[in-house]
Amino acid sequence: MKSLATPGSIPGQSIEVGGYSFRFDGTKEISGPNYRALRANVIVSREGRVVALMHPEKRFFPVQKTTMTEVAVNRGLFRDLYVALGDAAENSNTAWTVRVQIKPFVDWIWAGCLLMAFGGVLAASLSNDPRRLPSTFIGKQAPAFDLPRLDVADRRLSPEALRGQVWVMNVWASWCESFRDEHAALVALARRNIVAIYGLGYKDDPDAAQQWLKQVGDPYIATMVDPSGQTGIDYGVYGVPETFIVDRRGVIRFKRSEPLTQAVLDTQILPLVRTLQGEGSDE
Repeated sequence: MKSLATPGSIPGQSIEVGGYSFRFDGTKEISGPNYRALRANVIVSREGRVVALMHPEKRFFPVQKTTMTEVAVNRGLFRDLYVALGDAAENSNTAWTVRVQIKPFVDWIWAGCLLMAFGGVLAASLSNDPRRLPSTFIGKQAPAFDLPRLDVADRRLSPEALRGQVWVMNVWASWCESFRDEHAALVALARRNIVAIYGLGYKDDPDAAQQWLKQVGDPYIATMVDPSGQTGIDYGVYGVPETFIVDRRGVIRFKRSEPLTQAVLDTQILPLVRTLQGEGSDE
């Protein structure tokens, strides 16, 4: 485990830990259901490439009159990153103590337990597709939203505006490593011009998101900006990436809570899209 505490970090200041660069970009005040908080913005990069956008918080609960630290965690196959926001530096409103930690192979601790349980899970999964998680949203109206577009901030999008067509909503973020695994498949699908693909930028920095799309290609007709993650919560998003198919009537017909692959596109998504497109608009 590698860790480092940086007393008096100011906006724009960076520290290097274990080959990762953590840049402190200041704090902002937010309100939760029963607390007030200061949320920090910390951009993590490696070899000049942004790998995570982390938001540790210092929360104050007025009823209990207590303060708690909400640690931001970014999990990876070979390491977990932790960032915690400490106390403000003396006589300063912009400098903060920030603690960062890198813990290698945390998830591997549970590998033995997972292997022991694998037989039981496999038996229970034989009659189900483990790659497609059940969702209470399937068969129900897509939750309403009215969000700004990433490319044109003064233009907005809503499910109501997309009524009458079959469309795909892909929940993504530039900081998500799993999303990078499915991006090539999304770009290839967009080039085939079979179905409209819209993105939902989940808790992402708009500048980082635009930079990412410029670098690797933009498969979306438009991306809606969801900085707070509230729309993602409304759609029951577990994490990033997730993909939904919505029919002409605005009803969710498919949800996948894992990265897309070409096999999933060919065997699940495209057959369903073609079926839905073949249904009349009055269905």
